[in-house]
Amino acid sequence: MNTQQKESPVKSAKLMVDSKNIPPISSPFPEYFKHMIDPIDRSSFMDLNGDSIRFSGGKNYPIFEGIPILISNDHSIFSTDDILNKKPTTQIPKYRTKKSLKNYVRQNLLPTLTGDEHIRTRYKSLGKKTVDGPILIVGAGDKAEYYRTCFPGREVVISDVHCLFYVDLVFDAHNIPFADSVFSLVLLPQVLEHTAYPWKVAEELQRITKKDGLIQIEVPFSFPFHGEPYDFYRFTPTALSFLFPKCKILNFLTPEGNWSGAATTVSNAMIDTFKNRYLRMFALGMSRFLLWWMKYMDRIIGRKTFSSPKGFVVTYQMDGVKRSEKELLENLENIF
Repeated sequence: MNTQQKESPVKSAKLMVDSKNIPPISSPFPEYFKHMIDPIDRSSFMDLNGDSIRFSGGKNYPIFEGIPILISNDHSIFSTDDILNKKPTTQIPKYRTKKSLKNYVRQNLLPTLTGDEHIRTRYKSLGKKTVDGPILIVGAGDKAEYYRTCFPGREVVISDVHCLFYVDLVFDAHNIPFADSVFSLVLLPQVLEHTAYPWKVAEELQRITKKDGLIQIEVPFSFPFHGEPYDFYRFTPTALSFLFPKCKILNFLTPEGNWSGAATTVSNAMIDTFKNRYLRMFALGMSRFLLWWMKYMDRIIGRKTFSSPKGFVVTYQMDGVKRSEKELLENLENIF
């Protein structure tokens, strides 16, 4: 994956702005700016003013290294100051750095316990099904460039709650800074479990998705506490149906099933047996060599029958039809 950072489109736009003669939204700004709103009072985007972005309601938000930080300290568990100081929150940059010997061994020499072999194919399929609007990635982490390559030729807006990696916008998913019915596809890759009020996030996702547009949620189920302290929930299939009452479930997958979930749980039990750093590293290596074969059991026996899979992937179609609780339960009939 190419990790070279590109110049932010917002930074390019900022260089073209004359504070005495603000140009129209069109040419210097990315196309998606015309759909942006203040995340709190929902007023429309006005202009870029020096190192801040301004909305018609009168509020300004900072721009840091070309990235708008659209978070209100009064309405988020995340702090603007922490973001500007690049304080790690939901992800630690050194976890994947190639400069670490530990990471090199873990990522390149040890066998893997799990594997979602069809993830890129699924993304390409989603892109083909949604050709008439922009795509929003909520919580891209360190995979921003990866997601762009999955949707070539499309307008892809990359976001997260920090700017440790190259993203287009920083915002809290409880208050998404876009107008109604903007996106043809919204993707949350391993994000919903990190939100304090997922029902509010689900409302926001349904609000910003076009009619008949798609929302794809990827969540862990049998998986350790991670990204601490910002790991709040695990979701059953029933919960994933009830969170999105205005959506039809098009696809419900367990790409990494019961055996992958069991391998992950046993591996972490082995590691957590020890407190000493080197013993934990030894346990990590031993668990990988002892349990690597378990992921292939999911492929052999299939993943349609499950009780404790590693995670779920749900694709919704936002049809705007408000479903009753009975109808939401019926939504699940083809899953079990």
